[in-house]
Amino acid sequence: MRFHSSLKHILTYSFIAIAVLPLMLTGIIAVQSLESSMKQEISSKNYLLAQSIAEELGAFLDYHLLLLHQVAEIVEKKKLIQPAQINQYLDSFVQNDGFFNMIQILDKRGIVLHLAPLNLDFLGMDMSGQSFFQTSNIHGGPYWSETFISLDTGNPTLTLSIPIERGMLVGFLNLDVLGYITEKIKIGLNGYGMVVDQNGIVIGHPDSELVAQRTNLRHMEMIEKGLAAQEGTYEYRLEGVLNISSVGTVAHSGWLVVITQTAKDAFAPIRHISTTILVGISTALVLALLISLFSLKKTLTPLMRLTEDTKRVAEGDYRLSTEEKSYQEVNDLTNNFQLMIEAVKHREDELKHLRNLLSNIVNSMPSILIGVDADSRVTHWNQEAEITTGIQEADAKGQKIQQVFPQLRGLQDNIHVAIQQGKPVKTKRVMNDQNETTQYSDVMIYPLVGSEVRGVVLRIDDVTDRVYLEEMMVQTEKMMSVGGLAAGMAHEINNPLSVILQSVQNIKRFLTLNHQQNRVVAQTLGIELEHVWAYMKERRTFDILEGMQESAERAAKIVRDMLKFSRPSEFQKEFVDIEELIESTINLASTDYDLKKQYDFRTIQIIREFDPNLPKVFCVAIEIQQVLLNLLRNAAQALHSIFETEDENDSKIILRTLKQGSMIQIEVEDNGTGMNEIQRKRVFEPFYTTKKVGIGTGLGLSVSYFIITSNHGGKIMVETAEGEGSKFVIQLPWNKNIDSR
Repeated sequence: MRFHSSLKHILTYSFIAIAVLPLMLTGIIAVQSLESSMKQEISSKNYLLAQSIAEELGAFLDYHLLLLHQVAEIVEKKKLIQPAQINQYLDSFVQNDGFFNMIQILDKRGIVLHLAPLNLDFLGMDMSGQSFFQTSNIHGGPYWSETFISLDTGNPTLTLSIPIERGMLVGFLNLDVLGYITEKIKIGLNGYGMVVDQNGIVIGHPDSELVAQRTNLRHMEMIEKGLAAQEGTYEYRLEGVLNISSVGTVAHSGWLVVITQTAKDAFAPIRHISTTILVGISTALVLALLISLFSLKKTLTPLMRLTEDTKRVAEGDYRLSTEEKSYQEVNDLTNNFQLMIEAVKHREDELKHLRNLLSNIVNSMPSILIGVDADSRVTHWNQEAEITTGIQEADAKGQKIQQVFPQLRGLQDNIHVAIQQGKPVKTKRVMNDQNETTQYSDVMIYPLVGSEVRGVVLRIDDVTDRVYLEEMMVQTEKMMSVGGLAAGMAHEINNPLSVILQSVQNIKRFLTLNHQQNRVVAQTLGIELEHVWAYMKERRTFDILEGMQESAERAAKIVRDMLKFSRPSEFQKEFVDIEELIESTINLASTDYDLKKQYDFRTIQIIREFDPNLPKVFCVAIEIQQVLLNLLRNAAQALHSIFETEDENDSKIILRTLKQGSMIQIEVEDNGTGMNEIQRKRVFEPFYTTKKVGIGTGLGLSVSYFIITSNHGGKIMVETAEGEGSKFVIQLPWNKNIDSR
C-alpha cells in the first residue's frame, strides 16, 4: 500500500503566514477608516437636513413678512382701498392666507383701529403696553415677537409687527405648520425633528403635548449651543442612551431646528458594512487557503485533476474519475465530493420540481404578477400577464414596465417609494380603457425583503366587477331616500284604493236607471228610482263620487310612480324627456312628508322655468330621478329651517332647464339658508352633512355627484351664499355619442 503524505502542516503554516495576518490587519484598518468616514457623513447629512428645514422655515417667515408688507402698502394707499373697506379687505386676506389668525391696525397710540376677523371687543383696545408695539416703535422696523400659545386656536403663535404711516400693522401668525413639518420628519427607525424658539421652548414636535405644555429644553447641551449660534452635530446621553442631534438656526427668528436620533439607529449602516467586511475577510481567507494549496507544486497535479472532475460536474456530468489522487486528503475530498454530488443532484431534482410547482402556482393565480427591478425593468412575468397583454415573458423581460404595461405608467413613483421605505404600497382603481369598456384594477406593490436585489413584485387584480358592485350603493341610497314608503305602500295603499274604487263603481252602478235589478229592488221597497236619482243629482252626490274616483285614481298613480322609482336600476340608458322626468319627480316628492317634522313638501311653491325646445337626454332615467329627488329633499329641508318660525310661508323652489351647447342644464334653486364657503367646498364629500345627528347620512350629494360625473359624463355644481339660498346646477350631455359608459 502506497503511503499518502498529509497536507495538514503545509496548509496550516501557509494559511497563517500568507493569509491570516495580512487580511486581519487590512480588515481592521478598513473597518476603522470606514466607521470614521461614515460617522462623519451621517453627522453631515443630519446637519444638512436641519439646515434645509431651517431654511424652509425662514422662507415661510419671510414670505409672511412680505405678505404683511403688501397689506401695509395697500392699506396706506388710499386710492386702492377706502377706510370703510379696510376691515373687509383684512378679513378677506386672513381667510385666503390661512396662517394669520388675526390682523390688527393700531394707531400711533396703540389703539386698535381695524382688525380681522372682526371682533367688536377688540376695537378700541389699547395695545400700547404690548412688547411688540414698544419694541417695533423703538427699532422702527419689522419685529418678530416671542412665541405663545393662542387662546383661540391652542397652537403656537407669534406676532409680526410693521410700523406704518398711521401707526402699526400687526399679524398674529399661526405656527401649527411647525407640528405638520415635524410629523413628516422620519429619520431611521426612531429619529425625529423638533423646533424650539429663541428661549428654548418647544414650538414644533411630533408629540403635541410638549408643544401645548411649553416645554423648555434650554438646559440640553445642543439647545444651549444652538442658541449661542454654535450650529453643528452633537452627541449626548439621555436616560443612558447615546443620541446624536444636529442643530440649524432659522433666520431672523432665532429659532432652532433640531434633528435627533439614537446613535444605535444612526450608525446601523456602519454595523451592517462592518459585518459585510468581516464576511468578505472570511471569504478572502478561504481564497487564500486555495492559493496556498495551489502554491504548493507538490499538490498541484492532484488538485487539477479534481478541478477537471468538478468542471464536468458543473457541466452536468456527475461522474468522477476513479483514478487515485495520491494524497489521502485529496482522496477523502474526492469521496466526500462524490457524496456531495449525489446530494446536489437529489436537491437539483427537488429544486426543479419545486420550481415547476411554484411556476404552476404563480401561473394559476388569477392575478397578474410582475417582478420589477429598481430601474422599473421587468424581471418576472406570469401567465396571466401574458394573457392580458399578449406579450410573452421572454419579450417582456428587460423592458420598462410602462412600455409593456402602459396602464401602469403613472406608478413609477410608487415603485420607488416601496423600495425606499420597504413597505407595500397599494394603488386602488387604476383605470384602463379596453375594447370601448373601462376596466379597473387594484395594484399592490410589494418590496423584495431580505434580498440583495432591489426591486418589487406587482400584483394586479381586476376589480371591475367590484367597482360595479359599489355602484349598487347608488341603488341602496335611493332605497334609503324613500325609506319605508315604497315597501308598505303596495299593500297598505293599493288594497284600500282598490276597495274605494270598486265601492264607488258599485254605488254608481246601483244608481243607474237602466239597470233592471236596481228597479226591482226600488219597487220592492216602494221607492221611485227616478226620485232617488234626482235627489242624488240635486245634492251633487254624483260630483262627489266622481271626485272620490278621480282622487283614488290619482293616489294609485302616485303609488305606481313610487314603486317604479323603487325598482332596482339596471343601468339601461335611453332617450328621456327631462321635463316629464322632473314632473314625475315633483309628484313623487309631493308625497314625501318627513315624520320628524323636518319639512312638508306640499307647502312649498314650485316654480317651473322649462325650455320648450329641450332635446331628449340619453341617460338612466331612474338615476337622474334619484339625483333630482335628493336635491328637492335637501332644498325642502333648507326651506323648513328658515321658514318654520315665520307666520307667512314664502318658501319656493325654482326648477329651470336650458340648453348649453352640447349639454342640457338643469337648475334646482331655493331661497333657503344657503351655505358658507367651507360647506360649499365640502358639500359633495361622502359622509359630510350640515344636518343634525340622526337626520342626514352625508351620502345623498356624494352619490348624486357619482351618478352625474361617473355614470353620465356630466357635471354638478353648486352656487350658494350663506343666508341667500342655494342653486344646484346639473349639466348632462344630450348627444348619445357623448355617453361616458
